[in-house]
Formats: sequence, C-alpha cells, structure tokens
Amino acid sequence: MQNKDVDFDRKVIVLNHTKNRCQRLAPINESLGQVLKQYINYRNMIPLSGIANPNSHLFVSCVGRSCSRRTVLAYFHHIIEECGIPRRCDQRGPMVHEIRHSAAVHSLIKLSREGVDIYCSLPLLATFMGHKKVLDTEVYVRLTQEMYPDLLKMNTEVADQVYSFILTKLKEDYENRCN
Repeated sequence: MQNKDVDFDRKVIVLNHTKNRCQRLAPINESLGQVLKQYINYRNMIPLSGIANPNSHLFVSCVGRSCSRRTVLAYFHHIIEECGIPRRCDQRGPMVHEIRHSAAVHSLIKLSREGVDIYCSLPLLATFMGHKKVLDTEVYVRLTQEMYPDLLKMNTEVADQVYSFILTKLKEDYENRCN
C-alpha cells in the first residue's frame, strides 16, 4: 500500500493488489482512523526524505523500506503473545488471515442485527471480501448447506450481477469524489 491509498476524507483505503485482481475499497472506521493517523504521525518522524510522499509505501521499516510479510508476521506474533492469546494445540496461530475471517463474521452479525436479510447481506459481504461467488464467502462465516441450503444454491449469475452493480457504484462514487 502507498500513502495515497489512504483517504481520510472519504474514510476508505483503496486496495489495488487484492485477491481476484479486483480493486476494492476498505472502510476506515473511527478506531482504525485514529490508529492510522497515529502511525503516520510517528512514521513521518523517521528522518528519511520522501517518506510522506503519496507514492511512498505506507508501512515502512525504520530505514524506510516497505515492510515484508515476515516482518508483519513477526509483529503479529509479538502482539498475540503480549495479549496472552494462546496458540492452538498444533502450536500454530492465530494467523494473520484469521483477522479477515473475524471481519467477515462481525460484518455478517452487524448486518443481521440491523435487520438486513441474509439473502441480501451475503452478496454484500462477498463483495466486501472480494469474492465473486457467495459460496466463497461461506468459508468465512462457516455457514453449512444444512442451515441455509437455498442460500448456498444461489445462482452465480445473480451474485455476479450484484457484485458487478456494487463494484460499479463504488468505483463511480470514488471517481466522483476524486474529481
């Protein structure tokens, strides 16, 4: 991610290199916004030329290089350990990707509590997660065919139409705000 990918005014992060090669917009809620602003403030104190340039990397090491996956994983494991979160019996995890699972579950619960019908919320969640099929999202929310057989048989064509419509509207909105 680059500095220009974070838009605090519109409260979104533009994700350009994602699963399925689709550009996505990730919302910035209040707490994430505060943490990102705090990080950027401290990061900009690193005495390196151009660190705050729009095309520079957002997450950098103390020498200004982009953070590697290994570095991110090391920090993640350090945070997990500091929080006292136990490892599973196979000594793995929690894993970074499980944050994605948690976000999907929490989003579905939130939509459900707001009264959004599950038939409507899963295509929205699939779009948010960057999936092209509702069935791909099922992995994250651990739905089973026994619980929602009609939902998981949802026609891929319908899901594709919903995905295309939402993606088009998000892109139009993003472009209109940029201009």
